[in-house]
Amino acid sequence: MLKGVEDLRKGGPARLVNGVVEWAEEDGLVKYQGRVYVPADKDLHRDVVKQSHDNLTSGHPGIHGTLERVQRQFWWPGMQAFVKKYVEGCEVCMQKTHAIHPKSTTRPLEVPHGPWESIGVDLITQLPKSQGYDAIIVFTDHFSKQIHALPCLTTINTEKIADIYY
Repeated sequence: MLKGVEDLRKGGPARLVNGVVEWAEEDGLVKYQGRVYVPADKDLHRDVVKQSHDNLTSGHPGIHGTLERVQRQFWWPGMQAFVKKYVEGCEVCMQKTHAIHPKSTTRPLEVPHGPWESIGVDLITQLPKSQGYDAIIVFTDHFSKQIHALPCLTTINTEKIADIYY
């Protein structure tokens, strides 16, 4: 690398890649394709990634988000693998991944052919008490989108829901 910086200082021919000077020196910084080159120093690499990943305003954006943020301004060989390993070792990201991506499968609902063939049931609970009730049960017809909303209690169980439905 030092030889490359010396060549730059001597004013050697700058190689262009996609219209961008591959290596340049600017304000005492060595740049590779317009991004600051970070020397082979694991602590320095970690600090750069930490700034783009752990910062309160970053919000732990995951592997791709962190890599995109780091690549905006910096470059070093093996950066992608370093960022991936850093993010995979982040405890906050591991907790978010398990919470966001539970191990379940989904399938689309069948399209109903008439009213009240397919319904949805929702409970709105822990409301302020009104006439002795603190919840609302809502039955929705998937065909017509018609609803029936009835007062109930937050402590309602499946047996009571079935009673109300029938």
